[in-house]
Amino acid sequence: MRGTVAIVATMDTKGVEMAFLKERIEALGCATLVIDIGVFEPEGIRPDVSRHEIAAAAGSSIPELVAGGQKRRAFETMSEGAGRKIDELYKAGRFQAVVTAAGGTGTHLVSGALQALPIGVPKLIVTTVASRDVSSIIGSKDVTLMHAVCDIIGLNFMSKGLLATAAGAITGMIVPKPVPPADRRAIGLTSFSPLNGCAFSATTGLRGLGYEVVPFHTVGSGSMAMEALIGQGVLRGVLDLSLHEFVDWIHGGYCKSIGPDRLETAGRMEVPHVILPGGLDMAAFECTSLEGVPAHLHDRLFVKHDFRSLIRSSGEDMARIAAMVAEKANRAKRAPTFVLPCRGWSSVDAPGKPFYDPEVNQVFVSGLRSLLGKHVRVVEVDANINDEECAKVAVEEFHREFQRKP
Repeated sequence: MRGTVAIVATMDTKGVEMAFLKERIEALGCATLVIDIGVFEPEGIRPDVSRHEIAAAAGSSIPELVAGGQKRRAFETMSEGAGRKIDELYKAGRFQAVVTAAGGTGTHLVSGALQALPIGVPKLIVTTVASRDVSSIIGSKDVTLMHAVCDIIGLNFMSKGLLATAAGAITGMIVPKPVPPADRRAIGLTSFSPLNGCAFSATTGLRGLGYEVVPFHTVGSGSMAMEALIGQGVLRGVLDLSLHEFVDWIHGGYCKSIGPDRLETAGRMEVPHVILPGGLDMAAFECTSLEGVPAHLHDRLFVKHDFRSLIRSSGEDMARIAAMVAEKANRAKRAPTFVLPCRGWSSVDAPGKPFYDPEVNQVFVSGLRSLLGKHVRVVEVDANINDEECAKVAVEEFHREFQRKP
């Protein structure tokens, strides 16, 4: 037996289809654990974990939900119960992967539960809404979406084909994972394209010192995935080159989807953390003209980048972000170190480049220094963030912190 796949769905509407999926998964050599998150009597399948258990996990009951007649309350209750029960079952070793097939309601019903599982656990959703904005479904976790194409109502040659493919996909994901050595020195590194020079140089330097560097693209979900892995104990330190998501968060930009834990998990877990202000000079928007940028930013300096365009951040932005970052740093159980380049914070914020404005950047530096506790180390470098010298200092500071006992 290769492992157990949890099949999670509303069995009152998807029971027949999930029975077919169960049959295909078992034919491929995996066991199954059927979890019913529907409210009404299951059709065509016998769940291993009943809807009553799911409701009870949220402190309610099926009769109570049915009698109430409030669909929204039933949705929220079963979603909460599914999250708690699935987490409990995973921690008890009852399954190694999870799959669901659903329309819009079922997809959102189960997505929170899947996001609660650790990164590395195979998670597959066959859904009719895969072509929409799925950021709330995936969150910052490694959830795989498969576009259902046709609705999953009844069995026909199309739905059977989709479910057979899903069975092959989820069973194929249960493979032996490389076991990292106990003394591994895996660290996270954040970056995005205007910081590539620094990211490449820093990665080379860190690898030369024996670190295993795991890079994260700071598009919102990438850095939040890193925060989750720090919390799981997978990453032993962080070199945070990029903070540009904070500007996007303020203005609703392309990389706005950061959560409250951004810049906080390393301090809470007491792992080494070195922070640079990479990309704070800009907000990114998915547009090629000023018309695609919020009206309140139309007076800002505008630069076309690729399929996105960039807006120069202001002194007001800098002051606001300095306050947020300083507050997080001061609360950390283990204080981070800041490395601040004096000649710009991206490839477009460098001498001779359109966003180069040391006076605006200084608002952040001055604000940060005035608000940080005296125990927080700040190092300034007379270089652009993409210069070799800046990467060298950042690596040295990280290595110094890693070797220091908290």
